[in-house]
Amino acid sequence: MTDSVPTGVQGLDELIGGGLPRGTCTLLTGGPGTGKTTLSLQFLHAGAVRFNEPGLYVTLNETATDVYRNAANFGWDFAGLEKERSFALLDARPFKVSDKGFIVPNQELFVGREDIPFSRISYMVYNMTREIGVKRVVIDSVNVLLNQFKDEFVARQGLIGLVQALNHFGCTSLLILEKAGEQVAPEEFIAQGIIELQLLRVEQTWTRAIRVGKMRGVKHDLDAHPIVIEDNGIRVFVKEKVLI
Repeated sequence: MTDSVPTGVQGLDELIGGGLPRGTCTLLTGGPGTGKTTLSLQFLHAGAVRFNEPGLYVTLNETATDVYRNAANFGWDFAGLEKERSFALLDARPFKVSDKGFIVPNQELFVGREDIPFSRISYMVYNMTREIGVKRVVIDSVNVLLNQFKDEFVARQGLIGLVQALNHFGCTSLLILEKAGEQVAPEEFIAQGIIELQLLRVEQTWTRAIRVGKMRGVKHDLDAHPIVIEDNGIRVFVKEKVLI
């Protein structure tokens, strides 16, 4: 039996045998507006509030202020959880705006190199596992990391190393991957699981949907199911299917 980590997303666990396999990395893929960030924050909030599993959000796109403001729309007080040491946010944006308004490299990440070393991200995550006992990790998004490298082979080797490190730390992780279209990305072979969020045109209506594309070691549902983003987060309609 696989030790499962409940996601806290209503209906999702029913599709994946009770939750995400503990200590593994799952890619959360989809295009803009499909709900990737919302689902990942819901996963972290549920861990901190309901399951005594401190979480870490690694942002490579937005500021901490933006993350906290967006989460507050769903009633999730991550600033409060941070004070309670059940949540932490790591600002890993490759570039930041200085006090004088200049765009400057993030000195926490650029260690005398032109790219972001995956090992540096791993080291910073490891420190948080020691400081507050992080059990759940979200990285939003790995595209930013991958795009720092000119050599695709080097980039993917770095991602493999990051996934292995997160698994070694015992973290259950969601790695957000921005993806448009149906073409399989090489990164999808690296993670142990894939959850796809989609925005589909069905009978003249746009519908958000979720589909579990892969979950190693778990008997999972393969159909696309409709989802809605409500005031308290995402809900999956398990008994309904989206026919494409």
